[in-house]
Amino acid sequence: MSEQDLRREPESFAPEESNRPHPARRWIVVAASVILGIGALVLVGAQLAPKPITLQGETAAYHVRLDLDAATLGRRVVTVEVADAADQAVAAQVDLHTSMPEMRMVGPAVRMEQTGPGRYEASGDLFTMLGDWTVTVRVSEPGSASPQEAVFTVTVVP
Repeated sequence: MSEQDLRREPESFAPEESNRPHPARRWIVVAASVILGIGALVLVGAQLAPKPITLQGETAAYHVRLDLDAATLGRRVVTVEVADAADQAVAAQVDLHTSMPEMRMVGPAVRMEQTGPGRYEASGDLFTMLGDWTVTVRVSEPGSASPQEAVFTVTVVP
């Protein structure tokens, strides 16, 4: 390199004015990026949201359907429908019992409230930790010698 090359001023790397994006275009790009980001978060959140579960069970005399708003910790809403062999709604006393046999834990017994023919509902903190829980629906029909039970397994997740 010659001495003259060393004394020369460095070239500017700044873009020419004509190559700079218009300020309005920059805001459009930023707004679109924010909207896409929010949309992605909503989609991911919808996939992670707890989903309701429905389980079917049988006793010697009843068809039992258990609907749980979500298999997660916290306050849960559970609905039970009880029908006889002819698919007729059953008027009975219905109790819900939860347990976690692996940890030797027993949850509270919950008396369900009748909300319609053969339909019963209760809410409460049914599960106290993550894992597999046994949910027992005990049906006691008036005049029946002994209650009948339908047993379900629910995996509680975060």
